[in-house]
Amino acid sequence: MFSFFKNKNLQAKNIGAFTSYGMEDVYQFLSESRIQDKITELMDVPTLGTKLEDFVSEDSVANPSGEFHFFTMLLYYFRNDLDLALYLLEKSKLFSESNYQKKQILQSIWKNHLDTMDRLAKKKPENREVYLYSKRPIYWLEFDRLYVELLKNFIFNFNLNKLYNLQVEGEFDRKGSKIFSPDFEISYRANKNSKTGYDLTIKSELLLRDIKIDLVAGSYKESFSFNTFFASYEIVLFKQKAVVSKVKSFSSKKIDLIISTKFKNLISELTFNYIENFEKISERFLNDVTKPDINFFFLILLKIHDLESDTISKIEEKLKSKKEIWGNIEKHYSSSILGII
Repeated sequence: MFSFFKNKNLQAKNIGAFTSYGMEDVYQFLSESRIQDKITELMDVPTLGTKLEDFVSEDSVANPSGEFHFFTMLLYYFRNDLDLALYLLEKSKLFSESNYQKKQILQSIWKNHLDTMDRLAKKKPENREVYLYSKRPIYWLEFDRLYVELLKNFIFNFNLNKLYNLQVEGEFDRKGSKIFSPDFEISYRANKNSKTGYDLTIKSELLLRDIKIDLVAGSYKESFSFNTFFASYEIVLFKQKAVVSKVKSFSSKKIDLIISTKFKNLISELTFNYIENFEKISERFLNDVTKPDINFFFLILLKIHDLESDTISKIEEKLKSKKEIWGNIEKHYSSSILGII
């Protein structure tokens, strides 16, 4: 799908973590202008980690880490950018447990980590087991985290794809602040936390999660407007009905990509790869201090209401086989990840 190449000028220029991890081609894929735009966008956004401008300008390697960690960091910065997620998924296929990490500096940092763990194990024998556990390869840890971020990205954009195919234009029944159709429900309300003072929520069994957007009061009473990712709309309210009309369609490469992407195939590919390697992932998380008390990848998958029954059965089977590591299935069904699904 993508070609991987390195520009000689970029190789001569230090571009922070992109250089440290040997990812100049990813920098070129994103482009300098896109990265600068993202730096500006995130300028005042609080962060618990490295700011993007530092990530790009300073030599930066997490200790210890591999290339998948770099991919995951980029997906944090460029949240929901589908083209980047697709690019990184293809690039991730160049790595395996046997060739991880690829870059020499990452291998050197890993060796220093192993030496440090050995010294600490001798110095503090009461914690020896913990330090020796920390010597296990990190490939499956970083594989897991990368797949969770890829899945979150695909599900966000899959939901937009579903919204695109949802027919929200027409004349619908109205009762109070709710508009009804056989396929969806639109509710609207005043909200002091909204930028416009109003917000609108689209709910539907055809969506993966509710769509919440700003609602703008119109030029005359009982009229409002709102924008989705794909178009702008006007709502005119009557006593027992509402008319929703499209004002303008939007177009961009991002929109074209979301519309054309076969998300079910993508998510099936991720799911198959994860399930195939679940034993190794679970084994690597065993007794690891960073292990969450739930498997986030499966938790997100189980929230997709149109997931195939065979896939659900496989997930449940895998979780049952490793319940001592990931906990019971009921917790996966009852838990949620804020803002995901």
